[in-house]
Amino acid sequence: GDLYAYYYHRDKEAEKYFLKTIELAPRWFDGYNRIVDFYLTVLNDRSKAQTFLDNSITKYPDMKDQLTPLIERVQ
Repeated sequence: GDLYAYYYHRDKEAEKYFLKTIELAPRWFDGYNRIVDFYLTVLNDRSKAQTFLDNSITKYPDMKDQLTPLIERVQ
């Protein structure tokens, strides 16, 4: 995702790979951090970041405490 987002500037591919990372490693915090950063800095879309985090917590409620710093960053 980083390659497509920050070097090739191909946002759709970047998002696809960031989401694939979460799918393959749903408990890896850095994956969440990277996609939230992508939504905030590249797409400038707080609502997309918030929706992603809300959906992630719904799917993995045990991750809520870990994701709290990202939630605070989005708000």
